[in-house]
Amino acid sequence: DDLIKHVHKDHVIHLASAPHPCHWQGCDRHRTGHNFEQIYHLVCHIRSHTGKGQFRCPFEGCGKSYSTASGLKFHLIYRHTSERKYECRITGCGKSFAVSCVRDKHE
Repeated sequence: DDLIKHVHKDHVIHLASAPHPCHWQGCDRHRTGHNFEQIYHLVCHIRSHTGKGQFRCPFEGCGKSYSTASGLKFHLIYRHTSERKYECRITGCGKSFAVSCVRDKHE
């Protein structure tokens, strides 16, 4: 698709080293300073701005969409399931999480 080629050529390819910020006007990640360590992740993120490769949450009223199937899967598990099988390993904490990486960040 021409739009994806343009964005990659003119807005992504020149970035040689991390961190890789999103410069899309109005992007929350740019406003908050959340950068990407890998260009691939920035390219996937830019798809969310272009509307290409959208994976939309099927839950009514949610409205979230992702540029990758794995992003949607993570969202569905993290936000729309009550299963919390990853317990915090800190003695006495008692919190549990739907995905292990969130538990690891918590600890």
